[in-house]
Amino acid sequence: RSARPRHARFGRVRPRRVVGMMMFFGAVALFALAVTFRTPIVARMPDLAGLFQLAGLHVNLRGLEFRDLRTFREIEDGSIVLVIEGTIANVEKQPMPVPAIRLALRSEDAQEIYAWTMEPRLRRLDVGGTTRFRTRLSAPPDLAADIQVRFVEREQRQARLK
Repeated sequence: RSARPRHARFGRVRPRRVVGMMMFFGAVALFALAVTFRTPIVARMPDLAGLFQLAGLHVNLRGLEFRDLRTFREIEDGSIVLVIEGTIANVEKQPMPVPAIRLALRSEDAQEIYAWTMEPRLRRLDVGGTTRFRTRLSAPPDLAADIQVRFVEREQRQARLK
């Protein structure tokens, strides 16, 4: 048996162990801060969005999301019309501006064939609010395999008076 009393062995501080514990808790705190503030982080450094996505953490910079997207075809005056409709929902805890919507038809290999922009009726959504949108495209290209729907900034369609 050791000649040292039992309480003396436990009372000794090992600097290596203390530094290791400090580094561990610092890393945990840094990770917690990154998860908590991921939206402002990605707003400043958009390339980090992929890193958060890889970790299974969703980042929504707009505070809006598409829901209930639906596409179907109708016949109007003998020609095919593609109809796209859905809902825009505010998922933030504050009113959010509603940007324009860009729709792009893509081929089987994800190449963009045709794109257009539409502006939803509402310009702002209240907390928890939703708004529906619907757009139509006459004679859609035959090569279209899917459609990409995303938000874009509203264009200023104003002319200045001189």
